[in-house]
Amino acid sequence: MKKIFMAISVALPLIFLSISPEASAQTRSSQYPKMYSEAPQVLVVMPPTNASAESGADNAVYGTIFRCLTEKGYTVIPTPMSSDYFRSVGKTASDYQGSLDEIREKFGADACVFTEIQSLEWGLKTLSSKVRMYIRSAKTGEILYDRTVDVEAEATKRTYTPNTKSKSLLGSIIGMVAKDAYRTTRAAIKNDNSSVNLASREAVQYILEDLRCGKNSTLYGKDGSKEVREQTMSREIMY
Repeated sequence: MKKIFMAISVALPLIFLSISPEASAQTRSSQYPKMYSEAPQVLVVMPPTNASAESGADNAVYGTIFRCLTEKGYTVIPTPMSSDYFRSVGKTASDYQGSLDEIREKFGADACVFTEIQSLEWGLKTLSSKVRMYIRSAKTGEILYDRTVDVEAEATKRTYTPNTKSKSLLGSIIGMVAKDAYRTTRAAIKNDNSSVNLASREAVQYILEDLRCGKNSTLYGKDGSKEVREQTMSREIMY
């Protein structure tokens, strides 16, 4: 099993992300053949759907979706423009489960990107998140790309080892902080909305990494043989 470790720095807490993909026999082109045969280029990001109890999680992933898609080489309608339109017509993503002709005519889009934040749940020392993303053709309405990922985060107490030769005030403070840290971990992280939503944003990024590269990418037409990874993510939150 090949492991890739990424360190992500935020104000508090310090979060380490471990992504452990399993080898897969499926390639991108065999797993998502319609994405390769239709080759959509102009995309509209539909308003994310948030079925979790964490308010604001849907808005938190908007920017990540736009960034990931543009980095993959797609032409993405600016999210302020599309979200303003959806507000003006009083519609959400659930109103576009049928024909997408309206979106195609309004924005000249080839496909629409749907995101469902299905859960964000807290345990005693854990946070779990489940996110689904799928891309539907604006021409045929068919699903071209569909992935779901589960994120598991666990709070772990960090061990501090102050210099025993030092009797400085700083050493004493560090010892006091270490003693209290584990007890307050869950409350502190939950109060930091950016940290809670980070689980969903990382899930979005992980899901889109296996998406076919668009025409603005130097890898366009060259990534079909890449293996599709398993949809597992784990996170360790340390204080």
